[in-house]
Amino acid sequence: MDQATSLPTMVGRVGICILVMGANRDREASYSKLIKSLEKDARVKSIDAPSPMTATLQDARYVVPPSRPANPRTRMRTEGATHTHNHALRIRPAISLHVQVPRRLQVEGAKESTVPADEYWVAWDGVTALVTWMYDASPRPFGIPGGTVVLDILEKAAEDSGLKAKKLSCGSNCGYPFAHSDLLVRPVAERVEPTFSTQDRHLVEVKVTTADNPLNLTRALLANIYFICHIYTKLRSHGRVISVAEKDARASAADLLALQYNRALSGTLPAHKRAQSLWRDRKWRKESTRFIAGVWLGLVSIEENKREWNNARLIFDESSSKGNAGLIFSHEYPQEVNLITSLDVSNIRASVEQTAARLDTRFTVSTTTVVALAGAVIGAIAAHFTG
Repeated sequence: MDQATSLPTMVGRVGICILVMGANRDREASYSKLIKSLEKDARVKSIDAPSPMTATLQDARYVVPPSRPANPRTRMRTEGATHTHNHALRIRPAISLHVQVPRRLQVEGAKESTVPADEYWVAWDGVTALVTWMYDASPRPFGIPGGTVVLDILEKAAEDSGLKAKKLSCGSNCGYPFAHSDLLVRPVAERVEPTFSTQDRHLVEVKVTTADNPLNLTRALLANIYFICHIYTKLRSHGRVISVAEKDARASAADLLALQYNRALSGTLPAHKRAQSLWRDRKWRKESTRFIAGVWLGLVSIEENKREWNNARLIFDESSSKGNAGLIFSHEYPQEVNLITSLDVSNIRASVEQTAARLDTRFTVSTTTVVALAGAVIGAIAAHFTG
């Protein structure tokens, strides 16, 4: 069999699976534990991973929204840090895995026939996971569960080695762990740069130079697309932080206005109810100040991450033209751009500025009155002793 037909058509899926480790962790030691964990998994039939001495282990940072308790005691959504970041371990060259899992074990409560394969070839660089399988392995080569078991294997190996592998959903409005565009991988005999073309709404064809086995082909394809996948990951991570910060700032601004409304409403109540209302809201000024500071912090976080998001978007747009690689995220990218570019925080900013100005005015009036009274008293005392 000649090289042109050595490998049949395959299906590929791109997922974001970030290997998270602490900032001060020993990279080589953590990497060694991860490889041992993968080797112990019975579902992993073979693994090809660079040794800790030869691998390039880089620290990549991706911002994430802060984790907060489900039912915070304070009403303020934006209190404290508005975002943090994960330290990801990027591995080059990528880890390659040959995985075998019976179809019945890949689904729970679903039909076994929806699983397209029981054999997968995987390339994972600690951020992007490319999962492939044979196109003719099933009558349904594009079943939704295809490849999800691989991400489960990576998560378990990370957990067993004291790390964490976090799956990042494809887009802001979906929890699917893979990009929605499946790759129809067609090996060709001639040496070519991977070239992508749209075949169907959810299908992108990519022509690649054939290899001697599916594992090497998968690894070579990831080496070609890893950069644009890395940039999309940055785009998504900054987008998530912006979206959460905007939602929190808007909610806190609403709480601030509600606090001001309740304060104004107290003046219209009967005397006995007014006293109760005033006592209940006796700390309204201090709470208002905290809300204002929190909202400003959220707005600053939005601006900071929007700047990084714009930069990532520019790089993505420039990189996506190479072989039309941007087609990998042809469904997610427009939604991501629309979500962030449509955000408008001008009304939040205006309401907070107005509330802050009113608070400053009241403070100035109160202070002026006190100073005037004090001056009058001092003047009267002085006149008494000098008269």
